Amino acid sequence: MTNRLAEMSEQSQVTFQTGNIIRNGYMGFVINLAKRIKQVASSENLNSQDDSQSVFNETWETFLAGEYERSTE
Repeated sequence: MTNRLAEMSEQSQVTFQTGNIIRNGYMGFVINLAKRIKQVASSENLNSQDDSQSVFNETWETFLAGEYERSTE
């Protein structure tokens, strides 16, 4: 699931032929869901898992450091 959220954030904006740029409507949902996942992971200490099957991988960390941080500022 975290990989899919990161993928969705890669196309966070739409550019119209006129040059106007708007944010995709689903990005609010993506950011809110990521916030909840981050809260649960912190409260249950899930971030410290070294499991290769963990959903908290490099893609997730890149998303948190990029689009998530920009959106929650």
